[in-house]
Amino acid sequence: MNRKIFTAAFSLFIIMLQVSPYAQSGADAGKKNISGMGQFSVNDKVLNDFLRIDLIRRDDFWKGKLNTILETEASIVSVENKTQFRRKYRITAVSGSENRILITYYIYTDNEEYIRILQPGEKFGFKGQFVMYTPLNTKRNAYVFDIILEDGAAVVE
Repeated sequence: MNRKIFTAAFSLFIIMLQVSPYAQSGADAGKKNISGMGQFSVNDKVLNDFLRIDLIRRDDFWKGKLNTILETEASIVSVENKTQFRRKYRITAVSGSENRILITYYIYTDNEEYIRILQPGEKFGFKGQFVMYTPLNTKRNAYVFDIILEDGAAVVE
């Protein structure tokens, strides 16, 4: 009897995961990169989809994107020696605005080259594994995203 209940509950759980509206949101959702991880861009479409979600369910949106490859562009705030996620350096960058959605990116890397070339105020286009998010307020319109850098470059305008 217990085995049948467990099997039914597990099957229902799998079905619910497959039809979740948050797991496949955004234009790039579902794309796979070379390593087999999903990939998404933090662009206007994804942010508009996010802003349409009820406040209570907004964290689920980002939770569904954890451990995928995030790609975006942000302005450098600082580059410093901060060890976390087994990486030597942390690049802090921001994008958005307080009245819409403000995202602070903590981008971790071992590549010393970024420490030498990146300057505060520069635009930085990057791609990396989205490993953690932290909401900064109850409105759920400000977050910190922790990213393990896969690839990045200063954006020339």
